[in-house]
Order: sequence, then C-alpha cells, then structure tokens
Amino acid sequence: MVFVHSRITSEDDVVLNSVILWIRSNAKCILAVQEISKEGKKHIHVMSEYGKTISTFGQKLLKEFPQLKGNQCHSTKEFKESYDHNLRYLCKGEMSGKKNPVRVLFHSLSETVIEDAHERFWDEQKKWLTEKGVKPEDKKKKRQPNFIEKVMLELPVGVASAYSALQALYKPSDFEIEDLVKTKKLIIDTCLQCLGQYAKVCDDNIITRLINGVLLKCVTDYGNKEEKKEMFSRIEKRISYNLF
Repeated sequence: MVFVHSRITSEDDVVLNSVILWIRSNAKCILAVQEISKEGKKHIHVMSEYGKTISTFGQKLLKEFPQLKGNQCHSTKEFKESYDHNLRYLCKGEMSGKKNPVRVLFHSLSETVIEDAHERFWDEQKKWLTEKGVKPEDKKKKRQPNFIEKVMLELPVGVASAYSALQALYKPSDFEIEDLVKTKKLIIDTCLQCLGQYAKVCDDNIITRLINGVLLKCVTDYGNKEEKKEMFSRIEKRISYNLF
C-alpha cells in the first residue's frame, strides 16, 4: 500500500475529470484539487492510496491516458514528505495567498480538515519566511535584472560570442584585431546607451567597472573552456598584486 501524489497538466477539463474518475476507480482517492501554475497552465493534484507499487500505478494511468506521456503533462510519485505535508500542499489554493480558497474537485475528507490544512500551510509559509528574514510581500516581487544583465539583453545577437572568441586569440591577424576593436566598441556603445537610458551616475571609474563586468559576462555566458581560461588569466594577472 502506497500513498501517491499525481500532478496532471491539461487545458481539457474532460481529461482532468476523467483522470480523477480513473483514480477513484483504481485507488482510494483522498483529495483532488485544481490550480493554475505561474505560467498559466491548468493542472490538478491528486492524493490517493494505492494497493500496489507506484510504477504499476503510473503505467496503468498512462495506458489509459497515453496523451499524458511526458514530464510536462504527468507526474506520479510516492509521498516524499509526510501525509500531512502533502495534504497541506494540496490545500494551499493559489500561491497568491491565504485568502484564495482551494478549488476542490473531489475529496473523501471533511471540509473542516481541508480548511485547517489550508490555514496551516500559509501559517507555515509565514513562519518560514520570518525565520529567513524575508517578508511575505517581498517573496512575491520578481527579481529585476541588474545593469549588466540589462546590457546583455540589449546586445545584438552574436556579439557576445564573437567578443568571447576574438579576445582569446593567441596571434590574431590584422583583420581579427580590427574585428575585436569593432566588437568591443559595439559593446561599449551599448553600455553607454543603457547608462543614459537607466539614468546611472556618469563616473569614469563606475563606467569602466560596468563595461568590464559586461565583457566578463560575455565570456562567462558564451565562451568555451579555452576562451574563459584566457579571460580569467588576464584578470588574475591584473589583480594579483592586490591579493593577500
């Protein structure tokens, strides 16, 4: 006997309801809820108790619903945490907060148990965030890209990888040197454009550090092993006298 947590993603309500009916016919269905993911995808979570193995459960489910094959549509796992942990997770409702009710599609529990699990999930969330020094409202804020990440988004396609390759050449030709100068100038111009756009302080030292940061990120994100080695070696030589 195993406790099973199934997650099924589909925009078709007929499919979702059919899965729940199948689980009810083949296992002891405890709770089935519907949610919308952050990406806007409709899905259900189902807690059930099954008399055989997890693999047998999953195989039979996919045989009945072959269109659900793939991790993006179907996940069936044995409870990793306690029964109560899974119950609280299913009863959370939408992740936007405690005030949003759980959308229950089927349950063999009392409504009091579901409401209590919902309350306890959000109480635990608040406690965890407080212990970590994070305010619940801060957790909802999406991290904004920093200046260097913004510049990287503005660079024309292929520029970052071109700079990464050119800066690592051992004995570049005149043509390759000219190419490196042009590529670096394009990166510098993009940095200056973003500095004006995002109203950054116009200080020579700050600008130099920001541009160097963008050049390093070009190599870090797009360079191969040898290109990174060349860039890191030059940086290490420059800063070595400042190190202990």
